[in-house]
Amino acid sequence: MKKIIGLVFLIVAVMLTTLFASGSLKISDITKVFSKKYDLPIYSTKYIPNRVAEEDFKFAIKTAKSSDKRILMEIGGDWCPWCNALDAFFIDNSDLKSLMHDNYVVVKIYRGKENYNSNFLAQFPKILGTPHFFVLKPDGSLLHSQGTEVLEKGRSYDKLKLQTFLKRWIKK
Repeated sequence: MKKIIGLVFLIVAVMLTTLFASGSLKISDITKVFSKKYDLPIYSTKYIPNRVAEEDFKFAIKTAKSSDKRILMEIGGDWCPWCNALDAFFIDNSDLKSLMHDNYVVVKIYRGKENYNSNFLAQFPKILGTPHFFVLKPDGSLLHSQGTEVLEKGRSYDKLKLQTFLKRWIKK
């Protein structure tokens, strides 16, 4: 039975790898399915250059206050390999993605050549790279600024480190 289950997982992994490589399936397709489960707003699932960061942040504050959650702001862009690796990591580790969305209002803010969001980001500590996390109180005040390089492992992320980070900043 274990061999059959292992074989099924191997077949699924090969199929997904083939679909990703051919471009027939994108990470955003899987994200859409997960987003429906949580009924997440678009600003929680995608980096969009032309979105108004200030408006998304205001809405995140409103949502955080009403749900009594902290805000996890993720700065990055679809152009960023480490941002894509982080998205893929959360897809592969749905328990951590659930931990994140169960306990935080997530808002993704685009930062890249199409829109640096400099005016919006000027209110926060300077960031040196992407992705970057800001943990904020429900009122939008900063609790913590965290580069993700310390959460990396090889070409991806370290599950225990990310889990520890998320659990550390959950509102108690």
